[in-house]
Amino acid sequence: MIQAEGEDDVATQPIENALRAVAYANNEKTLEGLKKLDHTDKLFIDGIRKAFEADRPFQTRKAALYLMPFIQDKWFDDSLEDCMSDEVKGEFCKNWGSAVDGIEHTTEVKKAMCSTLFGMLNSKRWRSHVAKDKMKLMTYFADLPEDSKYFTACKRNPSILPWLRSRADEAGEERVEETKFWRLWLAILWSDFANLPKDVSDQVLEMTKVISKAKHDVKFISRIMTAEKEKYQVKLDGHEAASLEDEPERLRARLEGLDESIEKFEEVTGQKAD
Repeated sequence: MIQAEGEDDVATQPIENALRAVAYANNEKTLEGLKKLDHTDKLFIDGIRKAFEADRPFQTRKAALYLMPFIQDKWFDDSLEDCMSDEVKGEFCKNWGSAVDGIEHTTEVKKAMCSTLFGMLNSKRWRSHVAKDKMKLMTYFADLPEDSKYFTACKRNPSILPWLRSRADEAGEERVEETKFWRLWLAILWSDFANLPKDVSDQVLEMTKVISKAKHDVKFISRIMTAEKEKYQVKLDGHEAASLEDEPERLRARLEGLDESIEKFEEVTGQKAD
């Protein structure tokens, strides 16, 4: 039974089954079954949040981390009814962060954690509850698939970049660390500049002017874009040069977009990319 001390009304069999499914039978049928559960039911929510508590077995917390990307849509969608109080959100984020620290960050774990982080960031209800040090999970963005739902949503969300910057401005002694996060997000947006909606691209241009005289910031953003270009070039090199299949065509388009982004970045900053 998954149960927190002093709480009697708990989720038992449904959440236990879900966690076992993720831990021991991770396949398409299992995942489809998970999606059919009512993720906003109080007992289900209680079961998941308790699964992250520090006294839970390692395998339970690990399975819960994997489970989150498959059940988080109805938690992080601000257009739906809020299914948790701010107090519960804060407690959940704290325990989720603790579980993140206690597991090896393999590629699949990085994808799961990063997906959940971007789900929280995309939600005005949730983002303020994310522990500051967990913003570092943003560095795993390159491990996400391009069609990652919340990563894509975040890049199209005009409220995130100003929020990250204001958080840095208000950070006091932790300002240096917080500044790293909003500038990383600025770099991520530059890497997809050609595909950003106008309100977000306008923000990117405006905030780039703020850091354009700081050579180390310009070089940092430049390195992120260069790394992304190298990543896609390696993928493209795995295909025949004359291939007209969908995947190489998509990779060529992505590389063209990165070239456009790098050119625009050089124009705005007046500095050549690395």
